[in-house]
Amino acid sequence: MVYKFDAPSGTPMDITLDADFDAVMVLSKGSCDPVGSGVDCHATNIHQNFQTGGTYYLFIDGVEPMEWGDYSVSISFD
Repeated sequence: MVYKFDAPSGTPMDITLDADFDAVMVLSKGSCDPVGSGVDCHATNIHQNFQTGGTYYLFIDGVEPMEWGDYSVSISFD
C-alpha cells in the first residue's frame, strides 16, 4: 500500500504501524519509487523532522513476498 501526503518544512512527524503480519514501512520523498529516494525505513515506528517540505510517500509492505494482513497506521504531526 502507498500513501501520499504533503508535509510543510520544519514539521516533526511520527508514524506508527500496528500489523498482524511481519511488516515494514518505507518513507520516500518526491518520488513514488522507494529505491534511491528513501528517507527512512523501519518496521514499526518512524520519527522524521522534515527539514524541507514537499510530497512524501509512505510504503507499507510485508517483509516477505507472501506476507500480508490487517494493519493500522497512525500519523501525527507535532
